[in-house]
Amino acid sequence: MKILSFDTATPFCTVAITEGTIRQGQVLASLTFRGITHSRRLLASVDMLMRGLELGWSDLAGVAVGFGPGSFTGLRIGMATARGLTFSAGLPLLGCSTLELVAAGAGEHFPGERICAVLDARKKEVYAQCFQLEEGRITRREEPMVLPPLELASCLAGSVLFAGDGAVLYHEILKKELGERARFAPAWCNHPAADVLGFLGAEQLEAGEKVAGADGAPLYIRKSDAELNLAQKRT
Repeated sequence: MKILSFDTATPFCTVAITEGTIRQGQVLASLTFRGITHSRRLLASVDMLMRGLELGWSDLAGVAVGFGPGSFTGLRIGMATARGLTFSAGLPLLGCSTLELVAAGAGEHFPGERICAVLDARKKEVYAQCFQLEEGRITRREEPMVLPPLELASCLAGSVLFAGDGAVLYHEILKKELGERARFAPAWCNHPAADVLGFLGAEQLEAGEKVAGADGAPLYIRKSDAELNLAQKRT
């Protein structure tokens, strides 16, 4: 089964078409851009990959999207595009959180490790969640949270492998607080990869875990600046 997948929650816009699952699959095509407006690149990238592989929408089994957390604008672009494509093509909507996506990418290289996916949330905070890869499947250990990196370090017990752009940005703080208990994934594990998302989407289809198109909602965790400003004006 072929899956179109993309994530726009971070500064990276990553798009891929894959076939099969993590255990038995292959990447047919992928593109990743950093620092370019996602609204300008996403649909053009999808079109480029589809044309390059000479695929029609009937050749796809589903569309997988990263639910965030991350940039509010990026998330809206990704989710709106995914809903539009699945509705018009009659395809199931698949996907997972961007934190889970980062952890799954690192978990393939470090099976059995406790992985803390950490994304930059701006305002000197991070989005974070811990996972573990067990029997080839990523398992959530805690709920996602947004907090300062120092506070994150203080609530982690035992050894942990950090992955994500937040782990890179706050490497010194995490290392200073946790010492030898802190390990860090290599550079290629620190941004979401759409090919991993495609493999996870195929596993969801096999397990009958597809997301209802109308119910797939972005994972914001915290309110946007506009919402916070509005609430402040009302007080």
